[in-house]
Amino acid sequence: MASPAAKKQKTSPDPPIIFTTARQKPDVRMFVFNQEFHVYSGVLKMNAAFFETMLEPSGGMKPRSTSPLFKSDWFTALDADLGWVLSFDHKCKHENLSTFKGSVMSEQRAFINLLSAIFSREYELADANELKSMTNLADYYRALPIVSYSLSGTIYSSPGFITSIGYDPCTILISASKLRHKLLFREGFISALGPWSKPRYRKLKHSHPELFKLADAAYKTVDAKISKLTRELFQIAADNSIPPKKKGKACPKLVQDVISSSYEYVDKEGKILWPMFVENCKHCVHCDTSYQPLLTLLGELLQNESVLNKKAVVGENCFEDQFMCFALSDAELPWDTTQIDF
Repeated sequence: MASPAAKKQKTSPDPPIIFTTARQKPDVRMFVFNQEFHVYSGVLKMNAAFFETMLEPSGGMKPRSTSPLFKSDWFTALDADLGWVLSFDHKCKHENLSTFKGSVMSEQRAFINLLSAIFSREYELADANELKSMTNLADYYRALPIVSYSLSGTIYSSPGFITSIGYDPCTILISASKLRHKLLFREGFISALGPWSKPRYRKLKHSHPELFKLADAAYKTVDAKISKLTRELFQIAADNSIPPKKKGKACPKLVQDVISSSYEYVDKEGKILWPMFVENCKHCVHCDTSYQPLLTLLGELLQNESVLNKKAVVGENCFEDQFMCFALSDAELPWDTTQIDF
């Protein structure tokens, strides 16, 4: 049986989480499920257009509070499309939240991260899903620019988040597109184009056709380079074919090496792991300048364009089926990079 102290600990509400500035007192009270927040409206209105509109309405009902210490109260209201939103309708104070299907703790953490971005506080992201939840909130409360700006520091202080990009790149890609965050979009883009044998970007075909088309074009460009590489190898073999009576030379060591080590870049199903194949070709060529066109092509395919994963080697270890040579210019990004307010 649990002790009285333990029971009390379970039922006692957590203290309010406060977001304000050094010289201001919080004047907005928010209830995100069972967590209370005390927030200063000045910064809130400055960085979240939703609250700028709702806290200073040009017409209609103005939010109010039942406490003399606050100007307005906000309550959690369930929403069919978004899951939940904040509402200043006091009827929502008694809404039954037990039917919420998501994770309350995850949503509260996402809201804390959102307010941290709005108030220029440090915060960490655990994974792609946390970014997704935070981005959805920022989209609804019209705080995408400040959240996007805040990520520049957060990304590097969240090592677990960097690792998660490779596990759920499509979620990263979608969120980064909403946030218009160049670095995150490019990192998600590289990962979404892998594994090469079954790229994950393809599941975006119907839900996000614009992102799918961008990734599909990049995939086909690299696929064409792989085809060119194999043609070059076959041409080398043909130019130095056996029997010697025709050309006077035996099949060069390059082609022999590639063929003899072919078992190394085949998966369990007998399919070629092309990134590993290309990486193996590089080792076979070494510094033989007579194969300069081939070396140039290999260099392009083995290029690592990742900023957050610079040590990754294409064709090796967990990147045995992953190319990382996908670079996007600002002009290729699916948004207007000159637009500040979005």
